[in-house]
Amino acid sequence: MRRLVPPSITSQPVSRTIIQWDTVTFEVGAAGDSLAYQWFFNSTASPGATAGTLVRTDVQQVEQGNYSVVVSNLVGAVTSD
Repeated sequence: MRRLVPPSITSQPVSRTIIQWDTVTFEVGAAGDSLAYQWFFNSTASPGATAGTLVRTDVQQVEQGNYSVVVSNLVGAVTSD
């Protein structure tokens, strides 16, 4: 029986400076088996943000802050910078 490979981040999301009404895309590169993603905004989980890419359109001032992602599977979890 093969062991599951724990998640690892192979490329961090790039920090961006944006202005109001812009579109911003954050991407994370990850390796491991059966990966799940959860994006966070200012340490709060973003509902429905569960893919390796996060796109925000028409960014408003209240959406400017710190974004991170947790990549997980059955054997572990890792958080982006």
